[in-house]
Parts: sequence; C-alpha cells; structure tokens
Amino acid sequence: MYKLIQDIKNIYSKFAFAKIDYPAMINSTVLFILAWFTVFWLFQFFTVVPAFSVGAKMLIYAYEIDFNSVNTASSDAQIWSDTDNIVNIFGTPAVMLSILIIAALIFLIKWDSDRLNMRRYLFWVVVCGAVRLFGNYIAGALFGDSFNVWNWNLVTDFLRLTTSVFFKYVFVVLAFAALYILFRFMSNQIKLLFNPYFANRINNLISSIFFPVVIGSVFLLMYNIPREPICEITCIVLMFLFTSFVLCRNFVSKYRGIAEDIEEYDDEPINRIPILILGFFVILKIFVDFIKGGLLLSASLYKRFIVENIILVSVALVVVLTLIIAVRIYRRRKIRDSKIFLKTYLESKDMVEQSISDENYKNFGIESRPKNMDRYLKGWVESLGQGNDAPQTEDSDKAKEVYGVKDIDLDKYKEKWNKSMK
Repeated sequence: MYKLIQDIKNIYSKFAFAKIDYPAMINSTVLFILAWFTVFWLFQFFTVVPAFSVGAKMLIYAYEIDFNSVNTASSDAQIWSDTDNIVNIFGTPAVMLSILIIAALIFLIKWDSDRLNMRRYLFWVVVCGAVRLFGNYIAGALFGDSFNVWNWNLVTDFLRLTTSVFFKYVFVVLAFAALYILFRFMSNQIKLLFNPYFANRINNLISSIFFPVVIGSVFLLMYNIPREPICEITCIVLMFLFTSFVLCRNFVSKYRGIAEDIEEYDDEPINRIPILILGFFVILKIFVDFIKGGLLLSASLYKRFIVENIILVSVALVVVLTLIIAVRIYRRRKIRDSKIFLKTYLESKDMVEQSISDENYKNFGIESRPKNMDRYLKGWVESLGQGNDAPQTEDSDKAKEVYGVKDIDLDKYKEKWNKSMK
C-alpha cells in the first residue's frame, strides 16, 4: 500500500509540471465521449430489440431504458417472470458488447493504420466497453433491488447463480478482477497512441489519457441531467478509478527509467468531424429527454413483424458491406505490398551497382560491368502482372501501366514511383 501511494504521488507530481497538448487533449476527449456513446447505444439497442420482440413496453431516454413505469399490467408480469425472456433481453447486449470489445482490440493491435485518431477511438472503445460491460453488472448486483436496476445481473439471478449474497459478491469480485486484468493489458497498448521512448511520455499521457477521462466524465455526468442513473454513475466512477490507478500507473511504472524527450513538437490539428457527431448526440439528448420526455415503445404483433424484418434486412446489409470493405482492404494492401517490395528492390539494386566498380568485376573474372542487368529486373516486373499472386485492380489499363507493359522504361518508372511515395 505504501508503494502504491508513493507511485501515485510521483505520478501526480510529474503531472503538475507537464505541458498540455491542447489539440491532442480535445481530439482524445471527443473520441472518448463518442466511444462511450457507441458502447452505450449498442448496449441499449440490443436490449430494446429482444424486449420489443417479446412484447415488453419501455420508455427510452438518452441515458437509460425505463421498464418500471410502463410495465404494470398482469401480462407484463408474465413477460418478466420467464427466465428465457430475461436471458434474451439482458444477455444479448452483454454478448454483443463482448464481441465489440474483442473486434476493437483486434483492429487496434493488428490494423497497421497511420490514423492516430482511429487508433484512439478503438482504444477508447475497448476501455469504455469493458467499463460498461462490468460496470452495469456491478451496479445491478450491488444497488439493484428486485427490478429497480434492470441489467444483465438479472441473468445470473434468474439462472440461480447469484441467489445468495455470497455468490453475488463473488461475481462482483470477479468483475473487478476482469476489469483490472483488461486495464492492465491496455496500459501496454498506449504505445499505439504515442511512442513512450521519444514522445514526451508524461505530457502525452496527460493530454491523451488522463484529462480526456476527467473532462469526459464531467461531460457525461452533465449529459445525464435531469436524472443520474445508478449505472452511469457507477461506470463513470469505475472509468476514473481504473484509468488513474491502473492504466496510467502501470504505464508510468513500466517506462520509469526512460528519460523524457523535452524537444518541442508540432501540435496536431483539431479533428472537427467527431465534434460535429458529438453535437448530434447533444441535440438527440435535448429532443428525447426535454422535448419528448422519453420515447414510449409499445409492442404489438404488427409492429414486431415490421421491426424484425427491418432488423434482418439491416443485419444482411451490414454483413454484405463488411465483406465488400474486407475485400477492398485486402486488394489494396496486396497492391501496396507489391509496390513497396518493388521500390525496395530498385533501391537495393542501385546501391549494389554503385558500390561495385569495374575493378571488382575483373577480380571475379568478368571483363567489364554487365550492360544488360536491367533486363532481369524488367522480367521480374513483368511477372508481377502475370502470376496468380499478382495484385489486381479494377482498372485493367492502370494495371498494365504499372505491371504488364512489355517495354518498361525503368528510369521513368522509378521516377514516377518515387513521386507517388512522397
């Protein structure tokens, strides 16, 4: 405990003298809030759809779904007494959110993207998703009394896994442990947001991680006015605690022995598109909560039939669109890798030829420097457009220009390629 207090004291003493990168802080804060909304609305969407499909009524706000005030009839009691309904309504969003976290984590680690804001967004999706997933359960388990906190803790209750207080607290401890493990792992992924060895580590940590969480948490608390639901408060508190005492602390401790680079660096530009999207959520809040006073969603057989078909068509379109994007990314990466390999080959060839003199050729029994070495490179370039593994493009004329023309002027091609890489 003493070591923990000393580490936290050292961290905050460094924070006091750090230089804040305001554009980075603004970009990261907005992306943190957007990631929070992405996770929240995904969780809400996959709660609404199963509930709507079984005929439950609900009042939807921009911060929660109210089942209590609209489910009062005896038929409603039958809906909520069925274990299958509970598992479908509150188990589906937990499963879908787990899939989102895994997908975002895979993209964050494996996707070789030079777009910093995209990496920030994926980072915050993983962090906010974990807090939402386990924070909702912790809030429901600790503060829920019957159905006063509707969340996926009801799944374990109806499955008879947390019927006693002891097992309830066991599951809460497991949720805290899972959060700690994931946040400790994510502290190693901050290196994907900035280089801890050469990029003013403490300054970037404060600008890109710590202050965005603090400012974003204050914004989210204000966003939930006029009501502060238990789940949102729990998630925001967990976000602040785990980000400060696990994520930031582990990162600082890992790179403690590395000297800070105090050189000046150029500020990044402020990304306006996420700010506009954030403005949309503010307008949505005003419309749903203050103007409409909540959206009442009441199910009937006809409405459920229409909504289910819309959902099926939407899912099919998303799957098809995902496949198209995946194919396009694969083909573009294949073309890019071939071009990079060709560029490396050309540079290596020039370097080797310039380093070998005529005297070296004579030492190996060759009378003079070969004059037709380019024909071997030319044949290799031609083979790129002929083999089964050759990159393909939609524009066949362009493909021929790059790979398939028989008489390739290597000097012109090299000059053209160097210009395209700038």
